[in-house]
Amino acid sequence: MTNSSQKLLIKERIHSLQKSLKEGAFVFEDYFDLYYLTGLKLSRGTLLVSKTQACLFVDGRYLQIAKERFPFKCDKSEPELMEKALSSAKIKAVYFDAEKTSYKQFLYLKKLAKGASASCKEGDNPAGRLRIIKTKQEIKALQKSSDLLMKSVAYAKTKLKPGVTEIEVAKAFEIYALKYGAEKLSFETIVAFGANSAMPHHRSGTKKLKVTDCVLIDAGLMVDNYASDMTRFFFQKNTNKEMKKIYAIVREIHNEVLQMIKPGVKVKSLDDLATKITKKHGYKTVHALGHGVGLEVHESPRISVSAKDAHVLEENMVITIEPGIYVPSLGGVRYEDMVLVTKNGYKNFYK
Repeated sequence: MTNSSQKLLIKERIHSLQKSLKEGAFVFEDYFDLYYLTGLKLSRGTLLVSKTQACLFVDGRYLQIAKERFPFKCDKSEPELMEKALSSAKIKAVYFDAEKTSYKQFLYLKKLAKGASASCKEGDNPAGRLRIIKTKQEIKALQKSSDLLMKSVAYAKTKLKPGVTEIEVAKAFEIYALKYGAEKLSFETIVAFGANSAMPHHRSGTKKLKVTDCVLIDAGLMVDNYASDMTRFFFQKNTNKEMKKIYAIVREIHNEVLQMIKPGVKVKSLDDLATKITKKHGYKTVHALGHGVGLEVHESPRISVSAKDAHVLEENMVITIEPGIYVPSLGGVRYEDMVLVTKNGYKNFYK
């Protein structure tokens, strides 16, 4: 993307954000929010956005590039300059995201606001609303990330030979992915053999593969700054009847949920269906059914029965569907796809 087209994209995002603001100014300091709203990869920075202005404050390391690439005001991260910006815009309230702001930073923001005769309050992050709906460019990046992930998991599967360890398979996956274009992993790769698959967040270790072991691989990549996420389950020569039964149930849940996906469907209803099917077969749910994916591998919305009734699927959302059933000392099955919510249904990134 050229600098001019990037600036145009950032202008559109900031203007959309400003339209959603009711009063005061919102402070953005989270890395991913800053990247989404500025196009800059900043280890540290503060973006103030109100209905009438947007101002980015960075330290000396980033000031030149910020002035070149950010199409709004930029200045040094100095308290007096930030206070001046708040005062000149006559801001009466400064809002922050309590889930992303440390207590130390809250005290700093509170002091800045006080210096500008404004209050400091917790607020709903308006960038989250923008990030939840993906643009064509973002969808293209997510598909590219997913394509490489599919190839990398397929390669890792070829390494499943008796005697190989979980960590060796995980490292083989990682090396292949990085060689062919991944920037990094979107999370630590999970390779679980046999009974280890009963732990949803198992850490790959030195357990050696037996021909009778089932194998669970949960992996993700970052490509063009966007994440991917996939879980697959392989039987090898395992003939355990309960594991085969569990696998069939998980695939049933997965397929039934996919058929529900379309704009207007309540997010919580997806997890509710998955929970009902799981209980019908005599098992329990351990984790939420899925989550949004984008610049981060775990984004809003969380596909859970605890989601608010107001949360519904919308066109161009990207989510995962990952039902799982786990039996301690035996094993667990999880099957995960990434899907795009389309006008009339969904598109699976993993074809």
